[in-house]
Amino acid sequence: MHRSRQTHSVRSWGFGIVVAMIATVGAIGGSCVFDTKTNFCEQFGLRCKEGQECAANQAVCIDIGGCGNGVKEKDEACDDGNIVDGEMNAAGVFVLDECSHDCTSTQECGNGIQDKGEECDHGKDNGTRDNTCDTTCHLVSFVCGNGKIDQDQGEQCDPGLMDSATCNSSMAGPLGCKVSTCGDSYVNATAKEDCDSGGIDTAQCVGATCKQSLCGDSYINSAAGEECESGGNDTTVCNGKNAGPASCHLTFCGDGYVNLTFTPPGSGGHETCDNLGGVDTMTCNGNNHGNDGPGSCQSPASCGDGYTNTARGEQCDNPGGSDSATCNGNSTMATMAGVECQKPTCGDGYRNTMAGEQCETAGGVDTAACNGKTAGAVSCHSSTCGDGYANAMDGEACDKGPVDSATCNGNTASPMSVRCQLATCGDNYVNLAAGEECDSTSGADTNTCNGSGAGPLSCHRSACGDGYVNTKFKPMGAARTEECDMGVPCADTTKTCTNCNCNP
Repeated sequence: MHRSRQTHSVRSWGFGIVVAMIATVGAIGGSCVFDTKTNFCEQFGLRCKEGQECAANQAVCIDIGGCGNGVKEKDEACDDGNIVDGEMNAAGVFVLDECSHDCTSTQECGNGIQDKGEECDHGKDNGTRDNTCDTTCHLVSFVCGNGKIDQDQGEQCDPGLMDSATCNSSMAGPLGCKVSTCGDSYVNATAKEDCDSGGIDTAQCVGATCKQSLCGDSYINSAAGEECESGGNDTTVCNGKNAGPASCHLTFCGDGYVNLTFTPPGSGGHETCDNLGGVDTMTCNGNNHGNDGPGSCQSPASCGDGYTNTARGEQCDNPGGSDSATCNGNSTMATMAGVECQKPTCGDGYRNTMAGEQCETAGGVDTAACNGKTAGAVSCHSSTCGDGYANAMDGEACDKGPVDSATCNGNTASPMSVRCQLATCGDNYVNLAAGEECDSTSGADTNTCNGSGAGPLSCHRSACGDGYVNTKFKPMGAARTEECDMGVPCADTTKTCTNCNCNP
């Protein structure tokens, strides 16, 4: 972890913490306070008390002429302008700088001073035969590392100070001077080990081979999240090494990687696109909420590909683009109406015969020939008397179905002009369901039928004693037509009307 000489400067480190150090400078040895007599450091905007000055490369107060002023005094080994030993690098490792915090050491391995991070420093004797300190200022065994196998000390081998292809050096600690073995938890690079995880697979290391775990190494390392291995190539079931986060994972539509050898279940073709999570986009079909099927992970997305792509506004999609009872296809007329791959709706401007539509009207309004969208079961059907829907645009006043009702003439009424019209005494049609026994044109009385002015007896057969005086009706046996009617047949109730013949 040491070097012949570190060239890191603490200037950047000092500036990085200048704000924090200014905020706490009063607490650093009590050196920076606002006394009556103070020295102001323009470089850092810091005020030091009398007898102190700012360090050359650090926002901190030091004694005038002391360690940290950037000038090597006769009693100093160095002076790099700060009073820190080093800084933490991006990897989280503490790195020494050119000079110790007290200016007594250049912090180099071999200077005879044991600096921070060093286990020893014997100066020029470092690394010499039988010395306990190596050239990196780490302690070494008196025995392991001298190139001789000392079996009394439990040595199996001794490669000297450096690892060999078969033997660990003293750098292996307790495993020093032991035969190098994959799985001994020591990385012997000379033995071509990339890593050593003690024989256990980890996310970075294959335990059995001490090689870096890589998709494509033909070994399924579940600790690294691998689900399959195919030598790094895409297959019909496994993504290769170029699949990014999906590498060496079982392939599926929605994994975010286009595996050109894979066909989603029911899709009918290899993937040509793949949206992470299987979501739809304007250009690529997703995975149908995990159900796959026709058109899954296919591009370009289009009406008629059999996949309902909600990102494109599709409500349905028939393979081949044909109409069905529940979906408009991709015909030119459907496209022009803007309803391709939409659920058929009366009034959508497109006549879908597969959905039972016989006609279409803009906006679904009634026309003389076509029932609109409010016609229920006969919406977008040709307007017909007897279909149960009163289409006023077709001249219908009512429509109770094909047969007469108490209020409406059916579709067999004659003349045709009274079909699907309100049942009325005087329409010249006898509607038995409405209680009519007869009906005369314009509702006039006749010699057999009471007209529309007979009240409850309108369109009933004339009879002496029915209570209605029908001046056109001549009762049987009477010399004249009715002149009176008391409503009581064959009873002389007055001197002026004989109710048997409705004459006075």
